[in-house]
Amino acid sequence: MRPLVWLLLLSFTFLGGCSTTLFESLPIGATTECDPAWVGRWKALDPKNENVAEAPEISEITADCRIIGKDGTSKLMALSVIESRAGRFIDVRNESGKMDCLEGDDRYCGHFLVRYEVESNRIRVYFPDHARISEAIAKSQVNGYRSQQSPLRQRESNPVYSNFIAGNPEQITRILLSHPEFFEAQPTLELERVADAAATHPAQAPPPTNAAAKPAAAVPEQGQ
Repeated sequence: MRPLVWLLLLSFTFLGGCSTTLFESLPIGATTECDPAWVGRWKALDPKNENVAEAPEISEITADCRIIGKDGTSKLMALSVIESRAGRFIDVRNESGKMDCLEGDDRYCGHFLVRYEVESNRIRVYFPDHARISEAIAKSQVNGYRSQQSPLRQRESNPVYSNFIAGNPEQITRILLSHPEFFEAQPTLELERVADAAATHPAQAPPPTNAAAKPAAAVPEQGQ
C-alpha cells in the first residue's frame, strides 16, 4: 500500500522519466487554494483491491491544505483546485511556484491537471491518460505538441509521453468538456475518510488539582 503522503506529494509532481501532460491554461472556473472537502483524516485505498491485508496509512489534511503524516510532520501541498463546468480539477504546482515546462523548453510551459470527484466519504483522483492525449495531438484532434520518443523508448512496455495542450482558458474548457477520455477511466488514487480521532477517543476526566488533593480542614462545631 502506497502511503498517502507519498501519493499526494510525490505522485502529483514530475518525477524523472515519468510521462506528463501540460495544459497551457487553466479551465474557466472558481479557483481556491484548498477545497474544504479535502479537510479531514484519510486513508489511501488501492483502487484495484480494497481488501488488501496491509493496513493503510492514515494522514490528515488541514484547512490550510497541509498534510500531516503519521509521524506528525506536516507539508504544505502546492496545489490549487478549480471548479469548472468541465468538472473538478487539481492544478499541481512545483515548490518553486513557477510553471513547469516540457523537458525544460520554455516554449511549452503550462499546468499539470488531474481530475477528481468527491462522493460522500470518498475522493477519487484521475491522472491524465498520456498515451491517449499524445495520439490526439498526433491526429490534430487538439492543438499542441508532443515530444518524439526514441525508438528504444517506443519498444518499452511503459513508454514515456511528454504532451503539451495549447489553448486559452475557454479553449481548454471546451477541450476538457469534449474529451473526458483524456483522463484515466479508473481512479489513480482513492481516499476514504476515517472517523475523527475525537470521536473515537472519549474525553478523560481532568486530574485533581493540588487543592483538592489536600485533606479538607476540620470545621469546628458550634459552641466549641
